[in-house]
Amino acid sequence: MNRPAVLLTDLNQHVARHQPETFPGAERKSRRPIYPLFLVTGLAVALLAGFTTGIIALSSAAIGWPGLGVNWLILVQTHGRIQLYGFAALFVFGVAYHVIPRFVAAPLRPSYAPIGTYIFTTLGVGLGVFQIFGDERSFVVDHALFTAGLAFLAIASVLYAVTIYATVGGSEQPKELAIRFVQAAALWLVLGSSIELIVGVTTAPGQAIPPQMEEPALAAVLVGFLLMTALGVSLRTLPVFLGLPKTRVQYLPWLLASSQLGVFGLVVGLAVSGVFGWPRVGQPVAATGAVVLFAAVVSYIWSLRLFEDTAVPVAETAVERGWARAVRLSYGWLIVGLALQAEELARAAMSGAPVPWNTMGAARHAIAL
Repeated sequence: MNRPAVLLTDLNQHVARHQPETFPGAERKSRRPIYPLFLVTGLAVALLAGFTTGIIALSSAAIGWPGLGVNWLILVQTHGRIQLYGFAALFVFGVAYHVIPRFVAAPLRPSYAPIGTYIFTTLGVGLGVFQIFGDERSFVVDHALFTAGLAFLAIASVLYAVTIYATVGGSEQPKELAIRFVQAAALWLVLGSSIELIVGVTTAPGQAIPPQMEEPALAAVLVGFLLMTALGVSLRTLPVFLGLPKTRVQYLPWLLASSQLGVFGLVVGLAVSGVFGWPRVGQPVAATGAVVLFAAVVSYIWSLRLFEDTAVPVAETAVERGWARAVRLSYGWLIVGLALQAEELARAAMSGAPVPWNTMGAARHAIAL
């Protein structure tokens, strides 16, 4: 038997069977990548709306400037929602839709989900600004549009999670630990968006969402979704791009579990304290979760060996030193933000005083950097 000839025949038959789907011919144009749409839109939203509302809110508080003549707390909450979903989430969606198929060697599934995620996210962010508009005559209508925006954000979150799990599930490769971080993050996004929808619907028209009721949603989206996704992508990319020493992989499964436990304690504790009104129970749980999360992230950075000398010269990795410094600086701010969050929650739990939400806002900004 001529084995090479048989193998060549089998290979040609395989290519012929899969050519329409997997091996497009010269006459077929490859699909344009969709991630630039997410990245450009996210940057535009941040520059035109996110930073603007933040500056107006900061000016209003610092110098007594009336700003847009709207409720200051509503303005701050709108700023946070624009930055979380219109900037950060859109950015992460675009990056994830680009890198996850490459990480798992499988196409995005379902194929319509990315554009659906984009449409529902942008609609949700756009309708969400109606919370700051209107007067007493239009509060009900504006609140209905605002609620519809929150519903669209929840739908976008579900579409993203479905896409991540379907894409990873369609791969024949073993599921790496980095992918587990991203999958867990998608679930936290769905939970956070669902909580935001619930507390938004139950808020009276024309009124801001009570800060203590919104905190669990913000925690789930910021540290549950954005942070865990960043840790997963970093685990897969930074050791190679930065030429880091060999990762201490033996600790990472435990750090994945402990980080999820920390987020769980933080979100549940904030919900019990702020939504259900049981601070004596919720505050210690939230503080414990914040401390566990802080320890897990610091241990993750140590295991990644992010701040150690590179094992491969930076020039050989084709990475500019400025980019490497920016990555390390962002992780430094992450440590500061998580430490501040844990310290303030622990202080509130021990003293029985309310959690200082303005300080929590400062911690969230440090984490987001």
